[in-house]
Amino acid sequence: PLSKHQQFNEKSFDLILDKILTDKRKIAKGVFVPTSVTQSDFANMFSDQENEKYTLEDIDNLEPLNFEEHVVRKLRTFSNLKVSLTPTSHDYGADIIVKYKNNSSAIIQCKHRSSFQRNLSEDGCDELINAKRNYRDLINPKLFLVSNVSRPTQGCFNKANANDINLIFRDSILDVGNIIKNKLNE
Repeated sequence: PLSKHQQFNEKSFDLILDKILTDKRKIAKGVFVPTSVTQSDFANMFSDQENEKYTLEDIDNLEPLNFEEHVVRKLRTFSNLKVSLTPTSHDYGADIIVKYKNNSSAIIQCKHRSSFQRNLSEDGCDELINAKRNYRDLINPKLFLVSNVSRPTQGCFNKANANDINLIFRDSILDVGNIIKNKLNE
């Protein structure tokens, strides 16, 4: 039963609330919601993102966290890789952890720069070296520094060589998933 106020008539609280709820019910009836969603159904909802072809310009326009997610999507196209994005803070120097069927693993540090023309300093290498010390459960992980920049500084290049860090920069960023997977197969 609706209560219609004598003074407010059609502007009574009960009548206004009833109209809002009726409108919401009409909207809800028009929305299709599957009765159950399997894991593969859920993954397929986002499959267009996985198969989407990014250009270098698209990658340059990503925000740093979206860049990390892009690398994760590229890696997840391989069903035999277990790929985990680390927390945005307190990640101990790792952005992505990858485990492969043969017990090989990888620690990935992503560095996205707003200008691809800047050289990448050695801070990414330092973070990977720190991550290797902190992720002790990974047995001899391969280290990857992935960035949209064109080249590293000489200090970054030297530190990467001295610590077996694989550098993936602009010239090969579009094939980042295949490069990492192939290195894990070595």
